[in-house]
Amino acid sequence: MPWPWRPGMRVTAGRLEEDKPAVVEQPSDIEVVNSTSLVSTNIAVEVQAGGYYLFRLRIAYGSGGGGARFAWQAPSGTSMVRRVEGVANESSGAGGLIVMRAREPGTEQVVGGGITFAGYHEDCQVNVGSVSGACTLRFAQGSSSSSPTIVRTQSLVEVLRIR
Repeated sequence: MPWPWRPGMRVTAGRLEEDKPAVVEQPSDIEVVNSTSLVSTNIAVEVQAGGYYLFRLRIAYGSGGGGARFAWQAPSGTSMVRRVEGVANESSGAGGLIVMRAREPGTEQVVGGGITFAGYHEDCQVNVGSVSGACTLRFAQGSSSSSPTIVRTQSLVEVLRIR
């Protein structure tokens, strides 16, 4: 546990490493076509029971027409306060509206389509219940389209365990 440091604790390389954010990246593009069913990305974070984490998600995506939807699959009993930001689904992507919302882990957030390169951002406070496991980012098309929706390589999440 990185914090709090208590009197008498030894400074070790392991304890100092715990205070650094971890980064998990999407290693290659992943796409879906003609589907609104959520699929897992490679952005998965192992969380420990009773832990409290901060996630900072930065996604580069493209969508030919159907938009994109994002949600987290998390261990049972995990709660998240998700603050999301992305191009609104009604927007053409040409400097259009921005959607900002607060969501629970499994609640899907739909963002705009018709965009070759767009960004989707989340800042999450993750409170893990009594079950350890992986928090995995999942995505799908906002509405079914023959044009692919793509989560691009080097999309990432920065993770910091607070307690």
